[in-house]
Amino acid sequence: MKENLPLDRSLELAKSAAECFRKYFISHLDFRADVKVNRGLSMGPVYSPRLDVAAGPFAIGEKRFQKEYDKIAISCSDFIDNCITKFRENYNRIAKERVRLVENYREFVRPYAFNANSRCSFAIEIEENGSPKHKLGDIVNASCLGRVAILVSGDETTLRSFVRIVEYLSLLKSVQKPTFEPRNVIILD
Repeated sequence: MKENLPLDRSLELAKSAAECFRKYFISHLDFRADVKVNRGLSMGPVYSPRLDVAAGPFAIGEKRFQKEYDKIAISCSDFIDNCITKFRENYNRIAKERVRLVENYREFVRPYAFNANSRCSFAIEIEENGSPKHKLGDIVNASCLGRVAILVSGDETTLRSFVRIVEYLSLLKSVQKPTFEPRNVIILD
C-alpha cells in the first residue's frame, strides 16, 4: 500500500474501488482489494507486492489462466477501449514526446498480449500522492502482475507524474537503453 497515505485510508480507497468495479461488472469478475498475487510461488522468500485492487481469476502458484484472460479482455473490450481513450487524451495533453501507446483491447489478447502470463486479469493501483519512486513501483507492479494494468491518479500532479514516468521509460526503449516496457499500462484520472 502507499507509504504517504495512512494505511487505513489507502485500504479504504482500495476497498471502495473494488466495490465500484464489482458493481460495474455485475459479478462478471472477482475484484478484490489489497491483493498479494505472488503467493504460492515456490521460490522461497522473494519480494511480493500488493496490488490495491485486482481481478481474478488469480494465477496462484503454478496455475495459468492465459485463455481465460483472453476471454475477459474480449468480454470487457468496451470498458478497456474507453479507458484507453481517456488515457490517450491525458497522455497527449501532458506528454512532450510522442511514443507508442496501447491502441485497443486487442493488445490484451494473445498473441498480441504484452503480459500473456500475468497473475490476474486486471491489476489496479490507486495513487493520491507519493514520491516518483512509489509511482514507478506502481507502474512496474501493475504491469508485471496484470494482463491489463490500470493506474488511477487522485489528482493532476499524480497524473502528470505517471505520464512522465511512462514517457521516460518509452524514451529509454526508443534509444535502446535497458528499461522496463509498460505496454499494458493505462493511466486514468
